Amino acid sequence: MNKSSFSQWVGASIFAFALAFFSAQSAFASPTTEITRAVNVAGGADVKHAMPSTFMQGFNAVIIKVKQAETPVYVSAAVKMRLDLAPRITVATLNARDRHSCEDISAIIKAAIAAAPDSRYAITRAALAAQPTSRQCILQAAGISDKDRRVAYTRRSDTKEVLTGREAIPAPTPAFLYPTIWDVGNIISINPGPGGSVASPSGRAGR
Repeated sequence: MNKSSFSQWVGASIFAFALAFFSAQSAFASPTTEITRAVNVAGGADVKHAMPSTFMQGFNAVIIKVKQAETPVYVSAAVKMRLDLAPRITVATLNARDRHSCEDISAIIKAAIAAAPDSRYAITRAALAAQPTSRQCILQAAGISDKDRRVAYTRRSDTKEVLTGREAIPAPTPAFLYPTIWDVGNIISINPGPGGSVASPSGRAGR
């Protein structure tokens, strides 16, 4: 074996060893550690303050490789890391596979809500939008009645997102009523123009 071939063999051996080492690390890493590493790779130095898109990019890279049975554990870890992204984490998990049984969906919803109880309605609404055909399964897992009106609203009329369902839905703004001919006449009779004398709707001249 010449010197060049030997150098190539050593380089390949080192690469193979490093690949095996990092694979072994991932195999024994906790869900929190795996998600943190993925978010860091995506460009988020601080997981807690990473941009939502950056965190979700990292989480998506992890969740698509996780076995179905382990999915709830990863959902719980991710939601605890970023409570503000609980609905998005739930949807990303539901969309990670083409098909889910009701049992799988229920486990995901329960894990997300257990990690972020105050976001129960937001998580439920997001899950319903992502998996509308699994409505009853999702509501049952969330412990919410199908008649609960709070599930029907995603955003208020002022575009503020409703996270807990506790915010009241503001009344709609009254429609503008166009003035009738009698309204116009009354306004003119009260506020006469430069002439100072205008006929009122009853036909009498103003004084």
